[in-house]
Amino acid sequence: HALGKAEWIKVFGALLDKDKEATTYFENLCKSYNQLKSSIDSKGKMPKAIVGGLNGDVWFAPSGNSFVANILKDAGIDYIYSKEKGAASLSLTLEQISKDEQQCDVWINAEATSLKSLIQLNDKYSYFQTVKAKAVYGYLHDSNYFWEMNAIHPEWLLSDFAIIAGHQKGKLHFYKQLK
Repeated sequence: HALGKAEWIKVFGALLDKDKEATTYFENLCKSYNQLKSSIDSKGKMPKAIVGGLNGDVWFAPSGNSFVANILKDAGIDYIYSKEKGAASLSLTLEQISKDEQQCDVWINAEATSLKSLIQLNDKYSYFQTVKAKAVYGYLHDSNYFWEMNAIHPEWLLSDFAIIAGHQKGKLHFYKQLK
């Protein structure tokens, strides 16, 4: 579940003799996440998203039961591999991604900080529908912040995805649109 990573705060609270504080933090986090989730109006168009990136010859994407796939669903995004079983990463070929990506409105977790640098990584990206539409988002402009904070602030991740989907207005916490 999207709040599963954040629940580890309770383990750290127990280890540091801060049970009460950790439990209060987690309960407030759950309340905040669930309030945001219920406020997202995704009854209209749900943008279809591709997530992940190429590492060597393998495209790694979250499976359908993963932390990221669940938050995308909560944010009103139709994740292209949401029906894939498991909670780990999927290993896909660039050929498969190139075909599937053509159905997508947005690419999340691109492995670059600009469209130019993304295409320099692999010139085949220039054929991607999402790249042509400039609907590509990444967190590499501040990856340490992303990895340090997203586990304890899944509500920020949910907010970012809802903003990317066009279901909410506001400022992105972790992501930037690649230009």
